[in-house]
Amino acid sequence: LLIDIVNNLKVEDTSHSTQIIENISLIFAQLNQQRIALSNKRKSIGEKEAKADFQAQMTLFEQSIVNYLELATSPEKCDDFLTKLSIQLEELEGRFVDYDDFIELIGEKRESIYAAFEAKKNNLTESRNKRAGSLFASAERMLKGIKSRAASFSNETEINGYFASDLMIEKVRSVAEQLEKIGDSAKSEDLANQVQVLKQETLRALKDKKELFEEGNNIIKLGAHRFAVNSQKLDLTLIIKDKKYFYHLTGTSYYEPIDATTLYDLKDVWEQELPSENREVKRAEYLAWQLFKSLNSTQKLTDLSLKEKINEYTAANYGEGYVKGVHDHDALLILKNLLQKHSDLGLLRFSPDTRILAQLFWHFTSEEKKAYFKKQFVLVNLLKQAFPDTKEHAHLIEKLTEAIQYFATEHQFFEHTNVKEAAIYLSEEQVTDGFVIDKVAFDILKAFQKELKSKNADLGFQNAQQELKAHIAEYWHLCRQWVITFLDSTGKSVPESTIDEVAGFIMTDASDAKYVQSVSAQEKIEGLKSITHSSEEGKESYYLLDYHEFCARLNHFVSYIKPRYLQLQELKHQLIEVKRRSLRLHEFQTQVLTSFVRNKLINQVYFPLIGSNFAKQIGAYGNDKRTDRSGMLLLISPPGYGKTTLMEYVADRLGLIFMKINGPSIGHEITSVDPGEAKNAATKQELQKLNLAFEMSDNVMLYLDDIQHCNPEFLQKFISLADGQRKIEGVFNGEAKTYDFRGKRFCVVMAGNPYTESGDKFQIPDMLSNRADIYNLGDTASNKADLFRLSLIENGLTSNDYLKSITQYGMENLYKLVSYIDNNEQSLPVLEGNLSPQEIQDCIKVLQKIMHVRDVVLKVNGEYIRSAAMSDDYRTEPPFKLQGSYRDMNKLMSQVVPIMKEKEVLQLLLDHYQNESQTLTSDAEANLLKLAELMDNLDEEKARRWSTIKETFTKNNKIKGLGDSDRMSQIIGQMTLFVEGLENIEKALSKRKN
Repeated sequence: LLIDIVNNLKVEDTSHSTQIIENISLIFAQLNQQRIALSNKRKSIGEKEAKADFQAQMTLFEQSIVNYLELATSPEKCDDFLTKLSIQLEELEGRFVDYDDFIELIGEKRESIYAAFEAKKNNLTESRNKRAGSLFASAERMLKGIKSRAASFSNETEINGYFASDLMIEKVRSVAEQLEKIGDSAKSEDLANQVQVLKQETLRALKDKKELFEEGNNIIKLGAHRFAVNSQKLDLTLIIKDKKYFYHLTGTSYYEPIDATTLYDLKDVWEQELPSENREVKRAEYLAWQLFKSLNSTQKLTDLSLKEKINEYTAANYGEGYVKGVHDHDALLILKNLLQKHSDLGLLRFSPDTRILAQLFWHFTSEEKKAYFKKQFVLVNLLKQAFPDTKEHAHLIEKLTEAIQYFATEHQFFEHTNVKEAAIYLSEEQVTDGFVIDKVAFDILKAFQKELKSKNADLGFQNAQQELKAHIAEYWHLCRQWVITFLDSTGKSVPESTIDEVAGFIMTDASDAKYVQSVSAQEKIEGLKSITHSSEEGKESYYLLDYHEFCARLNHFVSYIKPRYLQLQELKHQLIEVKRRSLRLHEFQTQVLTSFVRNKLINQVYFPLIGSNFAKQIGAYGNDKRTDRSGMLLLISPPGYGKTTLMEYVADRLGLIFMKINGPSIGHEITSVDPGEAKNAATKQELQKLNLAFEMSDNVMLYLDDIQHCNPEFLQKFISLADGQRKIEGVFNGEAKTYDFRGKRFCVVMAGNPYTESGDKFQIPDMLSNRADIYNLGDTASNKADLFRLSLIENGLTSNDYLKSITQYGMENLYKLVSYIDNNEQSLPVLEGNLSPQEIQDCIKVLQKIMHVRDVVLKVNGEYIRSAAMSDDYRTEPPFKLQGSYRDMNKLMSQVVPIMKEKEVLQLLLDHYQNESQTLTSDAEANLLKLAELMDNLDEEKARRWSTIKETFTKNNKIKGLGDSDRMSQIIGQMTLFVEGLENIEKALSKRKN
């Protein structure tokens, strides 16, 4: 603009035009200055408005933070509200993006709210977890009570009613709901499952009690033999044996000495059973003392008030073992007399040694220090009169206690005197100028002084006293000796405390007749029920209360003995917890599977077999029981036939500790029972468990599982245990031992499968099999085949909802329907329970399909066992490794429903074994073709393929039989096959010619 103006000027005078241009430039400069000033003003006003707006927004935002923090009552809400606040901050940041200071403040605020909500979230999570743990623990405690209560019912109706309506069970279910609400669904489901399992186990235990047990729960019958039941639950305790502490497992012969120095330092309280009583102090005395120390001695209390306080104390301290009507009654009588004596004795309530120590300290203290303390004594006692409950004199007592302690320590006397009591006594006594003295001590003192004077020895004695004043301890002991000598000469017998009192007053020469008190510290109490001290012939026994002796004895008990007792209990608790974790006792608790069914096969076949064997191993119940123990039980079957479940059930019912040793963890390399030779932690753990079983000795079932994975040399270690000698070598805690099980309730059970993990056949060591009773659970005798067939259905009842519904009213419903189907009966059987016709029809349809499945599974099982028993040298087809066990049957039964067609059932079987064959890798095809042959399901193509596989297998087997590693043997094998081929051609031609 300036250039345009200058160009348009029509002024020829250069100086004049220059002046004009300069003026115009000045005007523009002023305009620019004004514009900049206006811009700055506008910016300043905008910044003020923005700052005010930002402050308002931040104030509102901070209020939102406070509100959201208050509303964030769960970790999820914390995340939700933090997200909302973060969005608000993003919006604020967008509004004030031009203001760097505000952006920086927003960043700081973002970090602070993130930290606040994270802290709140962590606290809430911790609180939730803590509450969940507390709820779960309380529910588990309730379940223990429920288990005990449920075991007392005598019929199923009572049990069902109890689990349906009991308040305790409802409380457990309520806890499960609370856990669900706070997000801990795992614990919630666990509790619900525990209740259900507990009900099932209770019903099963009731059935067993009716059918197996005799004489309550003390005797169980297995086949023809009866056995005593161990009712002691396995637990770790500490017991004293031969004046030593031992770890002990209840119900066993396990005793392990404890090497803990701290434990033996507390030997004086080993025999003490309660924190409130030992040989010197009775519970009623302790109770009276605790109330006496807690009461205000200046306050007058009625018998009713004292009773109420005693009842409050006993209710709050029930662990101290008070018996209602006995200890509270005796404590009331003792407490009343104790309070009365406390009042009557005045300052004599302090024991003589306490008073004399205080008196000697005061006598030998400088006058300046006496004045310092005495001024405080007066003020403190005035304060106590005005405010009896004041504790403001504690500082004075503390200082005085320190001074008296220093005095006693310096002169090495009164080591066992309560120095603090001496300080309290001195603070009360020195309000006056004298010291209180007992009448008996005062009389002896005067008689002593008179005796000295009569023998003209008083002046010499005083001179000797003056010379010894600088040696206080020697002075004290010599004065005591003078008093003792004097009393011996007179023939008087007085307590040591009285001698101390006389000697003290001799040293201080502070006796004054006006401070003499004649109050007895003793009182006879009659009518006590728990304790008496004396009894004269023809008179009722009584309890002699000696105030000073009682206070000293109870004070020592409370301040020294009780803390040591509590220390011992805490130490014992720690030792038990550490040892319990070390022994892993929870692993030895029997836990019978909820799916276990005690079927007819178990009742009629397995129980008699097990009973006959256990009669030899642990001895049957009765006078005719065997005293010579021997043998062992060896169970053989394909996997999944419930060997472990059955023996755990038997152990549970006999009350035996189930010590399961895992064979695969031990492995083929281990030939010794010494844990020190283990090459890995798992093997060491199993060997330690094995030796622990030896150490327990009594009420133990040693169960070695999957022994096909163990070295035969290792298994032969148990031969001597199966002999009549019943001995075995073991190593426990590094010490080699010989365990003798003669007369012990100790049985050995081994279990194995026909195949090892490498696929080779399993052979039992001869010397072991000769001493064992061997049973194959998968190959029952032919005369019990019907029970075995039925057991496959019985064991899978819990897997199928339809069959479960009819057997809830009793197993007879199942047996009737099986008979109905097997025998093609015309009329439906009468079933127990409220079942509709449709439910019965559905069950029949399901059962028909399941029985067809069962037949196929049985064929598979039979072929598996036949193949396992055959030598490779005689095989004409590949080994069959598909299994037909209870486990397979359960899986299949769970998928059977009424509407399934025959083809669908067939496909179910094929799919199941198709999946099972996947682990067989290269053998899968041959096994599936063999299965199709067993099921009569081979078409022409599969039949040809199966024939080819068998022919190839036979040829290869023959070559292997000649030695597949030798080239010449292979040539001979091929030539043999060639000759056989020619012979077959010759036979075919001869047949054609004929």
